[in-house]
Amino acid sequence: MRNSLIRKAATPGDAFRNPVLDNVSILALQDPADFIARAVFPTIGGPTAGQYYEIDTDSIAQNKAVKRAPGDEAAEGTWNLTKKAFNCEQLGYREKVTEEMLAATGAAARADEVAALSVAEVMMIASEVDWAAAFFKTGVWGRDMAGAAGSVADVSYKYWSTAGSTPISDFLFERKRMRRVGKRFPNTLVLGADVETTLLTHADIIARVNAGQTPGSGADPTLNDLAKFFKVERVLVANASYNSANEGAAAVNSFILDSKSAWLGYVNPNPSRTTPSAGYRFADQEISGNDQGVRNWKYWVQEKRSYYIESAIDDVYKLVSANLGTFLSGIVQ
Repeated sequence: MRNSLIRKAATPGDAFRNPVLDNVSILALQDPADFIARAVFPTIGGPTAGQYYEIDTDSIAQNKAVKRAPGDEAAEGTWNLTKKAFNCEQLGYREKVTEEMLAATGAAARADEVAALSVAEVMMIASEVDWAAAFFKTGVWGRDMAGAAGSVADVSYKYWSTAGSTPISDFLFERKRMRRVGKRFPNTLVLGADVETTLLTHADIIARVNAGQTPGSGADPTLNDLAKFFKVERVLVANASYNSANEGAAAVNSFILDSKSAWLGYVNPNPSRTTPSAGYRFADQEISGNDQGVRNWKYWVQEKRSYYIESAIDDVYKLVSANLGTFLSGIVQ
């Protein structure tokens, strides 16, 4: 008797039980708008290194004219300037995408596209960390004010996160002071992430928005409202975060800029020879070939049988006028 072999028809599940979807993948990248470093100071494209003049406006602001008798010479004075140097430095980072990785991920991840996005974010994080370490701290600007349980002239303001605080009045006072010592009204406000939340829910802000809201709708303050109340042109919120842990260790995610602090300043949107600014970003236009100092490449290395995605930034941030910046440290609890 012949043995019979019962065969089951193959199903799609037998052939491929764990398909990888090629129309979706998960990549939690940050919004580029959350990074503020390259947005705060205006960018000046130029050579790798050079010098610029800093004109002393305090010497010009003195009352040096005197009454002149007929036939006498006019009072004589001068204005002062100092040469300042800048030297662009290069940040660089790249990632390797092997041909095996490209083949394995296929349309599900598109490894070269993911690498390009990853490299771009790493570069933005590096710029943000550098800017924060250099400028978003005490001891840099012409004025430091701290958050505290109570206001002390030229030292502290009452925490904006506590009842009875007056952030609008505090800002307007700083606005007038900056005009007096720096010859310009501030036009830019940088908020730490927690400061933004506090201001958008502050009783004083809500009350002002309520006064002009559309009937039947609730008060919903925006950054445009903050700009209007504080009389600045721009409000930037430093929402970018990064993982400060070493490779392979448990992630330690935190905001790059101090989330409880803020900065108020004047930055010239159109730099020229006789205009002040809190700071400038100098970018190497000669090497990069563009006025932003940013370059990106995708290239094949035959020996590695791999593509490389690489980016470089040639720039440097420079403080120009300390009197055109005020740092408010720990202004919320």
